[in-house]
Amino acid sequence: MVSFAPPPLSPVEFGDGRKHEGHFCPEGTLLGKPDSATGSVSRPSRPWRSRWAEFQEHGVWWHGTTLYEEQVAVPLIAKYPAGSLMPARPGGVGRLLDVAPTILAAAGTNIPREWQGNDLALSIPSNRVAFAEEDHEGNIITAARSARFKLIRSNPGNPRGLPEVELFDLQKDTGEQADVAAERRAEVDDLDREIVAITTGAAADAVANDGEVQMDDATRDRLRALGYIE
Repeated sequence: MVSFAPPPLSPVEFGDGRKHEGHFCPEGTLLGKPDSATGSVSRPSRPWRSRWAEFQEHGVWWHGTTLYEEQVAVPLIAKYPAGSLMPARPGGVGRLLDVAPTILAAAGTNIPREWQGNDLALSIPSNRVAFAEEDHEGNIITAARSARFKLIRSNPGNPRGLPEVELFDLQKDTGEQADVAAERRAEVDDLDREIVAITTGAAADAVANDGEVQMDDATRDRLRALGYIE
């Protein structure tokens, strides 16, 4: 069992004078360190930071208008049962698609063939590409990330003022401050092809492109219980 006491509420003041009351801790959250023999979690280990918001890394205090790492990088921490501690698996990039297959595999259940994700307990291919997209407040953005490079494409004239094309070498520039798209055209082209392949495949498998879908009462009740509809 991991014991965690949240830090005191610390207001963060935004550029326009608003304040956000939340659990913000500059050092992140202290996590328990797994015991190598028993798999139990005991004493604190190193800090881990995750915010899903921008704190001036790219010029503003905001949330949800970019696909930079402070917005999309999410740490995944898996606590396996005692005696079955999973070793770290170096390799490529993990994806949200992989979470459910990893849980099924850990429970001893077969992963359906239709699922796109993989068991993260297995070695991740070094050439794995993760995809992200958003369409929010007029900012239409797609991104593809390999183990080293990350390509971000934004719509022309987007309200946020983002460049249309950005490429970052995450091995040398984890903060995504130096755009290397001009000198790394081969990597831009490679990741562009990945974006086209992923979006084209998703569109081909879509249940419906547009229009209205009739929802039965049972589905509506489940969505209402989850808070998705009123």
